[in-house]
Amino acid sequence: MTHFDSAVARFDELDDVHSRAEALRLKGMAALYRSDAAAAEDPIAQSLIAFRQVEDRRGEAWALQNLSRAPGQEVDRPVKFQ
Repeated sequence: MTHFDSAVARFDELDDVHSRAEALRLKGMAALYRSDAAAAEDPIAQSLIAFRQVEDRRGEAWALQNLSRAPGQEVDRPVKFQ
């Protein structure tokens, strides 16, 4: 169990939806930084649902931005300049 998993479990116990959402988003971001897009997508998607539940538009925007990075994170795409 990671620190993020422990945090998510603790926030579940406290019924703190907002903090749970942030812990899930950060868990996904940590996976992205490890170049593990497959592991990133689910926690970030769960965070998006939770941010919407508590009507946190900023959190929702961050989760959407983070989700946009997940599909292409594992692919090495060279940048071409014209």
